[in-house]
Amino acid sequence: MSIEAVALIAWIPVCVALFAICRPVRAVTLAYLVGWLLLPTGGVPIEGFLDIDKTVAIGLGVMVGIALFRTRELSSYKFGTPDFLLLFFSVSTAATSILNELGVYDGISSLIQKLLTYGVPFFSGRIFIRSRRDLYEAAWIIVIGAAFYTIPTIWEWRMSPQLHRMAYGYHQHALITTVRWGFSRPVVFFTMALGLGIFFAWTSLLAIGLYRANLSSRGPTVRQLAAVFLPLIGLATSMSFGPYGLFLIGFMVLQLTFRYRRKLPLCAPLIFAVIWMGGRYGGLTDGEWMSSAIAQVSQKRAHSMQYRVDAETAMLRKARERPMFGWGGWDRFRTTNEVGKQWATDGLWLIFVSSYGLVGLTAFYAWWCWPILMTLMTSYDLRKEPIILALLAGIGLQTVNFLFNGFISPVLILVSGGVVSVLAQCKHGALNARSHLEVRYGVGRKPMVGKNRLCSTSPS
Repeated sequence: MSIEAVALIAWIPVCVALFAICRPVRAVTLAYLVGWLLLPTGGVPIEGFLDIDKTVAIGLGVMVGIALFRTRELSSYKFGTPDFLLLFFSVSTAATSILNELGVYDGISSLIQKLLTYGVPFFSGRIFIRSRRDLYEAAWIIVIGAAFYTIPTIWEWRMSPQLHRMAYGYHQHALITTVRWGFSRPVVFFTMALGLGIFFAWTSLLAIGLYRANLSSRGPTVRQLAAVFLPLIGLATSMSFGPYGLFLIGFMVLQLTFRYRRKLPLCAPLIFAVIWMGGRYGGLTDGEWMSSAIAQVSQKRAHSMQYRVDAETAMLRKARERPMFGWGGWDRFRTTNEVGKQWATDGLWLIFVSSYGLVGLTAFYAWWCWPILMTLMTSYDLRKEPIILALLAGIGLQTVNFLFNGFISPVLILVSGGVVSVLAQCKHGALNARSHLEVRYGVGRKPMVGKNRLCSTSPS
């Protein structure tokens, strides 16, 4: 058995052990964060079952841990609108397989894969991250993990991406794509350098939110500042224009929401995504305006963007042949160019609209954007909740990222489920109660008097 297979299968009992010895918030956060950052990118094929990759391994381990040690929280769980949206999306992918005559087995496999990829982390966040205290603890674990991950990132930035090969025996991506400006774009244990950059983009926003949520009247210490700002260094060493742009979008949303006390900036990425997808699917825009804008900065990046636009145009022509439920899996939606070479597609929205049709795409985006939509249904001042606001900005950042890439982190899905649970309390007025928050994994123990005071309900 290969080292890769040993690592993936061994992580299942490790997740179970975390639930046995840790509080549930810490257990589920560490299970997803450490597994996502350190496990190999490949998979282990198992006959008659799904391939065991890092997402499936973590999901199975978390499910077993919950079943053995946290059945009480599971039995008291109440389903809500976002849960049904996610279940509808998962079932719609199974319906797509059946309608395309791929068989019931393929449909069930698709359903299980979607539940393990999206359902388990989301429901885990909904179940275990139910108060500000839980969300604060999970956020600090993630930011500290990102801060430590900066160390191998800087090493690969200077020495070239070798850690995955050294640990598991192979490079996960072609090294030629990592060379830029005389340095190497780090990959560490991600599939591509771009995925690592996007991880640092949203964790940097979360670090800024934690900095704003400083609870100590004496101000942060040097150690705490390092934990907050090291993810920004990791983002800088990623040397990818996409994550840079996404971080700037999220940071602008964060700052505008704080400055003008309005929630509408949070909706800007959603509006842009809907306009882009509607315009491209309906043939109202060719996307060349974005390539022209990028050309003002880099001709090479503009060429890459134009290729994506051309690939989208070709793929959408085939997607419109089966608009409602798509073509199903196994790359049946892909097309070739004039020389017979298959178009490479990265955008998650394009893959979903081609594979699962408008029904699957709409259900997925409605579920993903639900935490932001929930903020419009509440009257609570999110300026008092910088951590929630930073996570909402990260969700908006990913909404734009789905237009051009398919990278999605189960760690972000986990905390987005927690945001939904905390906002649900906010909607029903439960968060108006003020009480002291004892911080064990943050910047202090005394609440700060002022506009950024962070209050906590009793822990779940």
